[in-house]
Amino acid sequence: PPPNFHHYTILPKRPETFSFPVVLAAMADLVELNSSFALAEKITFSEGQGGPLVKLKHPDLGEAVVSVYGGHVLRYKPTGQDEDVLFVSEQAIYRSGTAIRGGIPVCWPWFGPCPSDSSKPSHGIARTRMFEVRSTSEDPSGTLVVEVGLCASDETRAVWDHEFDLIIRVELGTTLKTTLKTTNKGATPFSITTGLHTYFTISEIESISVTGLDGASYIDKVDSMSEKQQSGSITFTEEVDRIYNSDAACEIHDEGLNRIITIAKSGSQSTVVWNPWIDKSAGMTDLGNEDYHKFVCVETTNCGNDIVQIDAGETAEVYTDISCRPLLA
Repeated sequence: PPPNFHHYTILPKRPETFSFPVVLAAMADLVELNSSFALAEKITFSEGQGGPLVKLKHPDLGEAVVSVYGGHVLRYKPTGQDEDVLFVSEQAIYRSGTAIRGGIPVCWPWFGPCPSDSSKPSHGIARTRMFEVRSTSEDPSGTLVVEVGLCASDETRAVWDHEFDLIIRVELGTTLKTTLKTTNKGATPFSITTGLHTYFTISEIESISVTGLDGASYIDKVDSMSEKQQSGSITFTEEVDRIYNSDAACEIHDEGLNRIITIAKSGSQSTVVWNPWIDKSAGMTDLGNEDYHKFVCVETTNCGNDIVQIDAGETAEVYTDISCRPLLA
């Protein structure tokens, strides 16, 4: 195993009954994590509902929270923002084998249904696995960094039979940058699709717009997978689920929260824009019936025709870089 390897058993959600040995084990894990990886008051570890949390707190730039379960970013609040940039459902389920609704779920090694076997988990295996903490650091500019990783195991091979090392790197500085780094540890090539399935907090879905995709072609998943072309900005009056063929940055313009969220990216030739609207929200047990008003997903992806092949011994990277500025100065 890599240096500073830590293995965790995901804890049951409170207020379910804890056995005393489980509580002691969790406390021991946190002591070890803070001993090995904490950086003064800037990077600390605590117990969350679904296992250990990493809190990154920059005195001037803001804070972020990452769950070791799924390598899942749960919070990003830049200094000066009253509302978190990321949306997490109040009804999110924190349970082993279940993805957390909101934040930045990691879809890997496939996005959406498994292309070869629809009985396998939607959006792959990463978002429902406990990762290991690899490293923490502060670079010369003051950016705070945490890396978590997932290696191939008997459990992952039973679902996806390849040798790999997946690293999720989260950097909190003037922006929040989240990078997926996939290394093929096997002897033969494999192909992946991925998604940084980011949920953004907004004031009201019918009052915001998404720019940056004007002229881009897209697949409309709500309209029988028909091919269309975007004209102007994206606005929302019904369910939206689209795969855009684009490597461009996007912006969410939100007058209600007086801010523009910029989503820059690299290693991605596709962007998914999604809001489930009324009926689908009502059918999701981990999402409130009215929650569709409160978020929009603008996702940095490799999906649709944007498939990544990784040769033996090679590495592929994709990242999303999120920043926020006032809409009206």
